[in-house]
Amino acid sequence: ISKVSRDAARLGKKLPTILVATPGRLQDLLESTKVGARKFSDIMSTTSVCVLDETDQLLDMGFRREIKKILTFLPRNNKRQTLLFSATIPKELKQIMAETMKDDYIEVDCINDGDGADGSMATNIRVKQSHAIIPSMDLYVSSVVRIVLEAVQDGNGNNKIVVFFPTARMVS
Repeated sequence: ISKVSRDAARLGKKLPTILVATPGRLQDLLESTKVGARKFSDIMSTTSVCVLDETDQLLDMGFRREIKKILTFLPRNNKRQTLLFSATIPKELKQIMAETMKDDYIEVDCINDGDGADGSMATNIRVKQSHAIIPSMDLYVSSVVRIVLEAVQDGNGNNKIVVFFPTARMVS
């Protein structure tokens, strides 16, 4: 069974109140999946809330076309609430906001650090950030585990660690 067919089977058992999906997977489901006798796209056409998390990163990864396509399956701007979460708000995201949200949308700056020179809001400078380059994909998961363990041991117990993996399989 392919992952899409597995997801479709799960949707057929019980429709979720909240659906979390990558843009590509959601687009696949909207374009080709039936839940019982109904197209999944027909079910989603009554969605009242759409949340796009890390929207700036989605755009950086080249998902603009997929986002726009997905939104065509949902109710019009004035019939749904759209929430976009983003660490920065570059000009390209401002365009997406204008195209996909109600005209009277509200922009909330949780950091209140103003606009950067390039039109984006700066990341909170009080947050210590670091990165590590893994020498080989063979050592990817074990290296990440080692780095996280070192960070926990070196910290004061108040660490907040976010780890991104390139595939869902690696996350599993």
